[in-house]
Amino acid sequence: MMYRHNPSLVRIATTSSTLVLACILLLRSASAQSCATNLVRYYPLDGDAVEYSGSLQNGTIFGATPTTDRHGDPGGAMAFNGSTQYITASATGLPTGARTISLWFLANTASNKPAMLGYGGNGSCGTSWFMGLNVQQNNSYYVHTHCGNASAAFAYGTPPVGVWKHFAISTAPAPAGTAIYVNGAQVFLNANLFINTTVVTNASLAIGATVNPNGVAPYSDSNVGLLNGALDDVRIYNGALTSAEIQAIALEQGGPGFS
Repeated sequence: MMYRHNPSLVRIATTSSTLVLACILLLRSASAQSCATNLVRYYPLDGDAVEYSGSLQNGTIFGATPTTDRHGDPGGAMAFNGSTQYITASATGLPTGARTISLWFLANTASNKPAMLGYGGNGSCGTSWFMGLNVQQNNSYYVHTHCGNASAAFAYGTPPVGVWKHFAISTAPAPAGTAIYVNGAQVFLNANLFINTTVVTNASLAIGATVNPNGVAPYSDSNVGLLNGALDDVRIYNGALTSAEIQAIALEQGGPGFS
């Protein structure tokens, strides 16, 4: 039997309490998932919105449809139309401080400023988290918190459309700071930026879209829109993974021709 969604990269403690990198084969069983102590959400998006980390926070699909994933497997990812299609779940238990968000995307366009994932918010500026492409037409990969309270961006030369990309963002106290990764490579680092003001109480998680400052999904305005494209393997970790861990996720899970 083959498992497309091979490893969940986690940290485990050795007998000497040293944290080491481990690749655990995700068999979608209680025994395998119990090892992934810092993985708090995992949505493979295999034609559905079932959550596999053990949080029991399955998503609700609004119009999104199964599509071919980066491995060429029919139904191995979810497609969104950029206007009315998205997935939501509760943001309860999601990280509010140190975290890593990892996902695969295939954007059909960046011109509508697509958000790929967002969560949290209590009505105050800076209490949400969302990430995507070209917010405010900045031609960048970005993470934002609404109202510009905390943000980071890495400019791309050519819009990353029509091809699968691995996209990850981590944040933690200095000196780790906030980092942006594309296809496993760290492309941006602000060692002094720690995004730790997210509020998840009574708020939503949006996939293929973002939330408004009150934590309600979906949300769009002149600066941010919904994804026209596809998503696969959305993972949220409680804590900042290392560069080596994020690179290993991208390399292990990359599709044909990925490097």
